[in-house]
Amino acid sequence: MNKVIFAVFLASAGYAVYFWLKLRSGFSMMNPVMIWTDIIDKHSFFFGRFEILLQVSAIALGVMQFYPETEKKRFRISCHLPVNEYAMTGSMVFFGISVITLLWIFDAAVVYLSARVYFPYEIYSEAPVVMFYWYLTAVVIYIFVSSFTLEPVWKQKFKLGIMLGAFSGFFAVSVYNSDRTILMLSCMLAVMFIPVLFYPALRFRKGA
Repeated sequence: MNKVIFAVFLASAGYAVYFWLKLRSGFSMMNPVMIWTDIIDKHSFFFGRFEILLQVSAIALGVMQFYPETEKKRFRISCHLPVNEYAMTGSMVFFGISVITLLWIFDAAVVYLSARVYFPYEIYSEAPVVMFYWYLTAVVIYIFVSSFTLEPVWKQKFKLGIMLGAFSGFFAVSVYNSDRTILMLSCMLAVMFIPVLFYPALRFRKGA
């Protein structure tokens, strides 16, 4: 697991360097006003690849954190021990989400500080907000991938896949200056998904 975390942060740091060099190169060859206008007119995010990086990291963490637990049946056995399954699962979830949070903070800081050099306030100030939607998406993906990895029954895995596909669109963002009310609703929705990961532990406790 430590190797996965190291690889995730190494990939993020490597792309951060590439992002800065590419941004600096673009502004040295083109008129800044043309770049700003193109971004605003097309509603494009010049930092869009950070979304992919964050989501891939969430998938990797969800699989690698819980797959060893299921392969060696450690999680199932632990659920039958005199320990609180909610506390046990919650501590694992807290660790995974903490890693994703640190990764998002790093990415958002890189984008904000880099964009502040080249873009007007209206653009660089909104970058962390846009990326926060991506953070919520990554958290939800992590929760469902972790649940999918823990769940031994394929019927339940299929249900989890449908739920992820149905609800992931709620965290999509396509414009700058998005509605803050929608952002708050997205936060609450993401928090509501956390108990999904406790379901396999509860089923194992009951002898499933």
